Amino acid sequence: GAASEPSVHDATHNIHLGLHLLHARQHMLRDRHRLLPRRWHKIGPTSKMRAFLLLACANAQVHFTCDVAKDVAKYQQLQNLKLLFDGRRVGNATLGPLMRKTGSTTMQRFAGPTAKRVRRPADYLGSNIVASVRDPIERFASGYRQVETFYELGWVPKHFFKGQCVLKWTRDDCAGNPQMKSGYVLAKRKVPAAAAARRRTRQIRRLLRFVSDVERCGFFDDHLYPMAPYFAALARAGVSMDSVSLVKTDELDAKLPSVLGKPMRVGTAMATAGRGWARTLVQAATDSADPDWALARAAVRRICRLVAVDYACFSFEPPDLCRVALGKAVVPEPYPPPISTTRPALPVAALQKHACVSNVEDPIKRLLRAHQTYDAQYLLGWRDADVDTLDLRFPERHCFVWHQIDDHARHEATDVHDFGLEHKLARLAAFVDDIAARGFFDESLRPQTEHRKEASPAACFDKVRAFCKQRRVPVDGGRKNLPETGGVQCAREYVRFNRALGPCSLHTLHDFIYAHGARPRAEPWAVARAELVGAAASLPVARRILATACAL
Repeated sequence: GAASEPSVHDATHNIHLGLHLLHARQHMLRDRHRLLPRRWHKIGPTSKMRAFLLLACANAQVHFTCDVAKDVAKYQQLQNLKLLFDGRRVGNATLGPLMRKTGSTTMQRFAGPTAKRVRRPADYLGSNIVASVRDPIERFASGYRQVETFYELGWVPKHFFKGQCVLKWTRDDCAGNPQMKSGYVLAKRKVPAAAAARRRTRQIRRLLRFVSDVERCGFFDDHLYPMAPYFAALARAGVSMDSVSLVKTDELDAKLPSVLGKPMRVGTAMATAGRGWARTLVQAATDSADPDWALARAAVRRICRLVAVDYACFSFEPPDLCRVALGKAVVPEPYPPPISTTRPALPVAALQKHACVSNVEDPIKRLLRAHQTYDAQYLLGWRDADVDTLDLRFPERHCFVWHQIDDHARHEATDVHDFGLEHKLARLAAFVDDIAARGFFDESLRPQTEHRKEASPAACFDKVRAFCKQRRVPVDGGRKNLPETGGVQCAREYVRFNRALGPCSLHTLHDFIYAHGARPRAEPWAVARAELVGAAASLPVARRILATACAL
């Protein structure tokens, strides 16, 4: 059932086409990589460089390696996800199907806003089809990052977390804020080596949790769904695969201009670092000295099983580790077991006599409020540097995500899953353990007997409002920011562009959010005092939190 191999004539044509494209981009290759001499067209036939270029051009072509109409049906794990056959007609060429994470946005921009839109498999009949395909592991990694970003933004539909097959990858092995370009940007500071290593381990563990959900529940999102079934559907509609020209996603910018007959350059859209993730995984999986070797091998092996139909039907070269896994059925595997941690021994000093002060807050209630505030500031992206420098561990497990980002609407609508009291208590317990291990690492945690005079927030609020007015950033919500968002967009912009913070502290900026708009202070990760005391009657974790908090 395999498709016939390309003829010698086809291979020669592909080589000539590749050389033509290389010549057209000669200046770019020379300037970017210093690879080609200025007069490279005079290289002799025995030149190693010419041989290298010919080989690269021949290997760059991608083609079908299966009978998609028959072979795709053999893969039983492909459930009936409704496929979208969106495409663009440019002359007698049809760009499509525009599958997710294969440069679909780039192809739409190449086609232009006036190009005719096609939507059904039958619409592809009688035209020359140009389709973009991508290395299957790389595409899966990119699709995963896209779904993760949607979850961080609160765009993942609630039905994913209810019903017969509940997705649970989001609950543990928190990856931090690696892609959130707000607050303190990670790229502009040096992350301690130990913290960076732990973050990479957590990211691979979280990917494995995601893979487990796909194994259990199927390809629940079209950013993940394999590519071959799209072409199988076209074949069933009568489209000949001989009319389909396949282009690698990372070569679209070079090859589409010649296909469409017009010079054009389009920048990358919706980059999710899928290529970097895939390369990191494969590299770690082949290096037995890598600390994440076992996790990476498991990830590559299991992803290969999920995307086996694409490796069977397209001429992408799978990693060596993949070859063993490709012929095996997809079997759901459990989540990675939790990382065991050593709880700190809390040194409880003898009670000392202090001069009593008036107007003090209940210590347990104050600690819970401090946790809610500090955790909120971390989820906003404001405490990444502190967490890494102090080696705090509470954000690593029992995850929450601040869904209330710049372009969001209702707070209640974006809390996509209620993790329940035990999940919140586990995160709170990790926070209290960090205090026991690191000391009172924030002013809000220090005992009230240490007399401190807090500055009035008025000067800070005035400064922030003036800043946001100058930059035309809504303070109390706007067209895309209903009052429930509070001043979150304004506060985030202020932190992003004012590293010194001026008359503000992170705590006053956090108060600014709740002082503007109608956002409630009771965030999803908060635990009330009565809730904690009541849970202590039945839950050991609640009793341990109370005992540690009282000692502190």
